[in-house]
Amino acid sequence: MDGYWLGLDFGTCNIKISYYNEKRQRVDALKIDKKDSNTDKNVPNIIYYKNRTEYQVGAGAKSATGYDEENSVDLIKRKLELESWSHSFNALGFTVSAMDVANDIFTWIRKGIENQGKKIAQTIITVPVCFTEVSKKRIIDSAKQAGLPVLGIVMEPVAALFSIEKLFEEECEERVVIFDFGGATLDLCLCEVRNDGIGGIEIQVEASAGIDFGGVDITELLYQEVVYPKYRKELDAELKQDTLHRMKKSFLQDTDRLKTGLFEEEEKEYTEYFDMPYSLRPLEVVLTLEEALHCFEKYKIKEKIMAALDALFEDSEEIEKEDVTMIKAFGGTSRILYFRELLEEYFGSDIYESEDYELDEAYRAVADGAARYLSILLSEA
Repeated sequence: MDGYWLGLDFGTCNIKISYYNEKRQRVDALKIDKKDSNTDKNVPNIIYYKNRTEYQVGAGAKSATGYDEENSVDLIKRKLELESWSHSFNALGFTVSAMDVANDIFTWIRKGIENQGKKIAQTIITVPVCFTEVSKKRIIDSAKQAGLPVLGIVMEPVAALFSIEKLFEEECEERVVIFDFGGATLDLCLCEVRNDGIGGIEIQVEASAGIDFGGVDITELLYQEVVYPKYRKELDAELKQDTLHRMKKSFLQDTDRLKTGLFEEEEKEYTEYFDMPYSLRPLEVVLTLEEALHCFEKYKIKEKIMAALDALFEDSEEIEKEDVTMIKAFGGTSRILYFRELLEEYFGSDIYESEDYELDEAYRAVADGAARYLSILLSEA
């Protein structure tokens, strides 16, 4: 088939696209924005409008000259889940719905590929477990209206399953839990995979579960509960002078780095310097492990995750927790050791070790798996 076979992970914070390279029989990441120096080829899921027909997406949106927070939209994936959402750009004189914004972003993706002289043969788009049928239809319709050929959708944890090469390259019988903890949702999937080693593969999805809670929520909690109260005076001084409405988002991004650094370094505290353009000097901000864990405890984050795991097995009639033979953690938020340690506690270190984690593999698993899944569908057609 002529053209790319795309797996499109339309993430809350980042868009990741992979394609199945039929000639080399492998999945590769696809770079859409040639001007973006980002080596992992992801696109920040943000759009900045100059007017109704002129806009920038991704890194270009963040660095746009004259960027005004009020003329941008991010976290659009969450807005597609709302019954009714719209935003009026008063200074620009127009209003957009969630589908309008998604359509503009998908159009930018299509044009970015076509401008490289490439064609798109088919696309699979991934969606969270907790997406309603209405939300699924919105994202499909938005993509199709943008001119993307969409064959269908697949749940994000199921897509991630197809990135596990071992399951498709050798004889096996595995009962697998996919733990996909992204920017906005925790998606879980319980599957049974049988590979007879001679080309026969059977995949049975036994149960799925999810919660509308992800990395952006954790960052917001740490900012509101810890960072802002500790540094209220300094932060308020910047916010009051912020006529371009940039600083709140900048502080959240700095808090996200603070959060990630704390849990990756595994220290008792971590320091990040917040950009303070109006004060003309950066602010040294410290987040301690004790503060972060107290915040997690206050909002019962561990209990929410454990309850979601329990729900997975409650919904399965065939597989119990003790039957699981493989656990795979994917998604940007799962890079935080704290959450992988919850999996180790829940399943036992004999089944899952929290250190058994490859960041690059985990981060792109959904897009890579979706592209592989699409290749299987098309080869069987």
